[in-house]
Amino acid sequence: MTNWTRIVALVAAVAAVAVLVVVLTGPDEARPGPDGVVSIAIEGTDFIPSRIVLPAGEPITLEFENRNDFIHHLAIGRALEQTEAGTQFVEDLLAGIDAEADPERAWLPPTEEFDNVTLVLPEETTVTYELTLPEDRAGTWEVGCFVGRGCDANLLEGAEVVVE
Repeated sequence: MTNWTRIVALVAAVAAVAVLVVVLTGPDEARPGPDGVVSIAIEGTDFIPSRIVLPAGEPITLEFENRNDFIHHLAIGRALEQTEAGTQFVEDLLAGIDAEADPERAWLPPTEEFDNVTLVLPEETTVTYELTLPEDRAGTWEVGCFVGRGCDANLLEGAEVVVE
């Protein structure tokens, strides 16, 4: 085997291992593609991928696929607090943002009892949200699934949204 053949074989082997790692573990980070769409799946309480990186000041489309046979009520924020209405975030990433949701009822604005925007993901369906995040929202945010809009908090372990 010539040196050139060995190099080509080594590069092919490394590429095959890299592809296998991505296929078996899945991507751990997602960013919007050229069309501004970022795809996110929820399976059980796993956020796939676990890290979503979004640009501030640019239109984006969040496409959530709920792979479960139960509904999710998501909020994205910082610092959990317990209120009479239940557990919610002190800071809400989506507060004051106008979004186009499909279906429309999948975007629930805050109420008198619950201060966070709720993203409603019906069972076994895909929901999209078109929005622009303001530049003052830069930083890392947690994702929670709040059953009954705040009755029972469940942070999606390891899930984070980073706004740059």
